[in-house]
This record gives sequence, structure tokens and C-alpha cells, in this order.
Amino acid sequence: MSDPTDTILGEVLDEKLPQHPTRPRRKFEPWHKPRKQFIRRYQWLAETAKICDVLQFKDDRPLKYLSLPGEDLLDIRVIRECCDQKGVSLKYLGLNESHSSKDPDTWLHLAWNEVNSLEGVNRNSLVIRDRFELIADRKSQAFQYIEQYGPFDVVNVDLCESISAPEKKDLPNYYSALKVLADYQIKNRTEPWLLLVTSRVGDSRVAATDMDKLMDCLSSNARQYERFRKRLIQLVPKTSDLIKNKLQTNKLTQNEFVKMFSAGLGKWLLALMSSSVPKWGVLLQSGYSYRVHDDDPDMVSYAFLLEPFIQGPIDTTGLSRVAPSKEKEFDEEKSAIDILNNVGAIKDLDAIVRDKPTLKKQLEEESENLLVAAGYEGKAYKRWLKA
Repeated sequence: MSDPTDTILGEVLDEKLPQHPTRPRRKFEPWHKPRKQFIRRYQWLAETAKICDVLQFKDDRPLKYLSLPGEDLLDIRVIRECCDQKGVSLKYLGLNESHSSKDPDTWLHLAWNEVNSLEGVNRNSLVIRDRFELIADRKSQAFQYIEQYGPFDVVNVDLCESISAPEKKDLPNYYSALKVLADYQIKNRTEPWLLLVTSRVGDSRVAATDMDKLMDCLSSNARQYERFRKRLIQLVPKTSDLIKNKLQTNKLTQNEFVKMFSAGLGKWLLALMSSSVPKWGVLLQSGYSYRVHDDDPDMVSYAFLLEPFIQGPIDTTGLSRVAPSKEKEFDEEKSAIDILNNVGAIKDLDAIVRDKPTLKKQLEEESENLLVAAGYEGKAYKRWLKA
């Protein structure tokens, strides 16, 4: 019989040593384009750095990060830069429906071993084989890992499809998962957190029933607040009759659709978070749109800051003889108008990169370096960019 310690040692080595795939490297994908590196660096990394400045990392706790990483863990590699600069460690949980970090002979397993060996990355960080939507089921593996690894400082829902994609058989929708995740976050933290969402947007890609509900969020606010209604009309003039009649979203231009969807998504999040006790506010920190297939932008990347409005006790008797502290109060109307203002400020990323050759070159170099670190060939990447 073999020594039991041999079996134990073998299991440890299988888990800890990199497993080198024998199959050829995968082809380059749309998310390898330089503009995606702009999103990683100037939105995801920049917004993570901002929230790190307001978080309290007591007892040397790590930054906790939830994402839907590809097999190369590119987003995690970039987010780690922020942690390194801020002097905090990184602990991540990834959800990947195709592979987990325990699958042998896969590029994801190799990347997981490599990333977890980097300085400042918590060795218990993990990528599991599961779908984000299944967080909606509190009995699922996905939610069990959420409880084990959360609450999270940054949640990155980076989708290739729409967050309002037609519902899949036997799967909850993304909104259900976000609702359950928000419920968990609210009940387990008092500090702000960052929600990053990348979604396809367009009449043919957004479920009509979802769009109707998002428009209901906007029309409800338009009825309640005159200033909100006027700002919405400024954003999309076709909404002038939204209070009385249902907006025919299929008659919107692509650019108008992007604005209405973005405003509706932000307002839905605000209504959801502010219904909690204590109330939570939602601020659209930044937004970038770009083209995948259409002539006009059909993909949008959002960064939402979610923060609690916690009010301290008030002594109405005067026994304490302490003046009440002046605390920031939640203002639903102002928050809703701020969302519209920031939707109006969503930037066309393709135009930014096109008009700044120096920036384009920088992004190309950064993308190449990032991919080379993940095992791709730099020369092959250059050829792909030219093609």
C-alpha cells in the first residue's frame, strides 16, 4: 500500500504548482482591444483607487473583489496594481461558467496559479465554475461562496451580452442576482462599495419587458419631481409626453436608447438601494460607450458608487446636552437628477481613442504587455491589431 502522506502531498502539489496546458494559445478576442484596456485602467482601476481612499482596511483586511473574469484574469491583474499602490492585499472571487481554477490543464488554471503567486494577492482567492445569475438562488454554490468571500468592496459584472438579455430557461435574470447581492451587501457592511457593470445596449438586445420596467422607474420620478422631468426632456426630448403615454422605445435612435436605458438602470438601482433601512444612495461615477457591431455605440461600461446614509441617534429630551451632529442626508430627487446629469456625460470611448494618437499607442503597449504576461505572443498581438 502507498503511504497516505504521498496522497496528501500529491493533492497539495496538484493544487499549488502551475499546470501548463499543452493545447495552443487561444485566438485574440474583442476584449483584447486597446479600448478595453482604457476601461480597465481609466475606469475600473481609477474608481477602485478612489474607493480605496475612503475605505478602512482594519486589521490589514484585504480589498475584496467579485468579478466574472475571463480565462486570463486580466481584470484581476489590473486591479492588483491599485492594491499594490495603496498598500493593501487583494482577495478575489471569480465566477466563470466554463472553467474553475481547480480545472487541470486549462489556461484559467495556469493564470490562477500565476496570479495567486503574485505579491499582495490572497492565496485563498478563487475562480469557481458558476454563473452570476445563480447568486439569486440562496441555496446555490454561487451564493454560498458569496457568503464565504464577501462582503465585497468592488463588484465587477463585465458582460458580453446585455444585463437585460432575454431570459434563459431555468436561470434567474441578472436583476434578481443583483437584488440578492445588494441585500447581502447591505446587511453585512456599512462602508460604500463600487458596482461596475458592462452591458450591451440596444432595442434588439434588451428584453422589451425589462425596458418597460426601466421606463416605469423614470416616469414615476417624472411625475413626482418637475425638475427631474425637465432634465429628462433635455436628455431625450422624446420623453416630453412620458408621464401621460408609454414611450415607444423602438422608435428611439440608438444614441437615445443608450441614454434612456442608462438612466433607467441608474434609477432602478437608486430605487432598490434607497428602499433599504438605512437608505443607500447611488451615484453614477463614470460611463463610457463604444461600438461592437453597430455604427453608434452599443456597449456601455458603468461605474456606480453605492453608499449608506446612516443617521445617528437624536436626543429630543436634551439630557445629553450634546448638539446633534450634522450628517449628510439622503435626497432622492437630487440623486435622481445627478444620475441624469451623469448619463448625459457618458463619453464615446472610440472617439476618445481615435482623437488621441498618443493615448492609442499607450493603450496598445499596455494591452500587449498585459497579454504577454498572460502568455500571449507580443508579435502575434501586433499582427492582430494591424489586421
